[in-house]
Amino acid sequence: AHRQHRAQRLEQVAAAAGEVTPGVGEDLADAVVSGLGLLAMDRATQSVILQAAFECLRPGGVFVQFTYGPLSPVPEQILSGLGISARRGTLVLRNVPPATVWVFTRSRAKGITPRTVRRDGSTKPDSD
Repeated sequence: AHRQHRAQRLEQVAAAAGEVTPGVGEDLADAVVSGLGLLAMDRATQSVILQAAFECLRPGGVFVQFTYGPLSPVPEQILSGLGISARRGTLVLRNVPPATVWVFTRSRAKGITPRTVRRDGSTKPDSD
């Protein structure tokens, strides 16, 4: 983990994002920023990555995805199955190729329960 101002960067396998590195802290993240090629991944992998990312986000946290297509990089079936909503953000025309920013949040109807990671590496749902 690297500290830069108040931001903390973690480098790990995306599908294991819910297993935050022990010793980094017990706080949940406000945001996960991703440039992963979700469009090139199969639906099962997309689902695992999104679920893992949302497990380490606090309630109200966001998953921000940069993509090179104009449409959401995650199919609606996966989003609704996970209880996630997508909102198209900024189109960055100065990027080559142009990029679209998507912001994913938990829907109010259904959400992924965040987990707290203790320093000893054990986890527990935050609802306890």
